[in-house]
Amino acid sequence: MAQTTTPPANVLRDSLHKAADALAYYPDSIDLRLRKASWYMQLEEWQSAKNEYDIVLRHNPANVAALYYRAYANERLGRYKFARLDYQNLLVLVPGNFEARLGLALLNEKDK
Repeated sequence: MAQTTTPPANVLRDSLHKAADALAYYPDSIDLRLRKASWYMQLEEWQSAKNEYDIVLRHNPANVAALYYRAYANERLGRYKFARLDYQNLLVLVPGNFEARLGLALLNEKDK
């Protein structure tokens, strides 16, 4: 069975640098922004990840992945109301989504 591991921080930072260079040429690339945000998430740089997801959602408000991961980043930042809003908006787009329902339930438990 193959194990998945997080790449070392230096590899993630190199990837971030390359993505930033590419975004200079393709600033509206949703794919590049999502990849960049995912590297920030792996580095636990929650604010930077949230900022990238904000840009994605400005261009595409119905991007399910960006809503879900921004909710998670907001939760890690202690911004529970914003996280709750993202999970709720995701459930409007994809009613019954298990991950969004679970995230919302865990958030409600944490936030009481």
